[in-house]
Amino acid sequence: MSNQFPENEYGSFPDNGFDRSDRANAWSMGENAGAGPTGGYGFDAYPGQGTVSASDDRTFATIAALSGPVGMLFSLGWLGFAGPLIVWAIYRNQSPFLRDQAARAFNFQLGMTLLSVLAWILLFTVILVPVSVAIWIIVFIFSVYHPIKAAIGYSRGESYRYPLSLRVLN
Repeated sequence: MSNQFPENEYGSFPDNGFDRSDRANAWSMGENAGAGPTGGYGFDAYPGQGTVSASDDRTFATIAALSGPVGMLFSLGWLGFAGPLIVWAIYRNQSPFLRDQAARAFNFQLGMTLLSVLAWILLFTVILVPVSVAIWIIVFIFSVYHPIKAAIGYSRGESYRYPLSLRVLN
């Protein structure tokens, strides 16, 4: 398959626009889990396709990714999804790339928030306190590592597919 993306200052984009670091999305179902077009547009979204410039696409995608861990830090794990949701709501009709990446960041942070809520519930069942602590450690590692990895990819104009994402926004 020939590359369908134009050459630009970053070179050409991969055929399907994904960072292939996690081809199998653990919470996705179906034969196409972890693959396929981004954003539901029928083509792969990359920076600069909408009314937003490519550099602004990369900047706001980075903000969407990093606002999750910041929100979780300041709300003890309850509001990590708010930042990506705000970016998605503002730019969903202006940029296919931002719509796709902010939705992915929101879906990932929503999953991490639900795991954090589960850990809080388990905390009150005194016997399961170690399980609660283990879940918080896993949520913390995932909530820091994957948004940073996504932000690095966004700075290069690449899209990122988060693991363990609930598909709520498209």
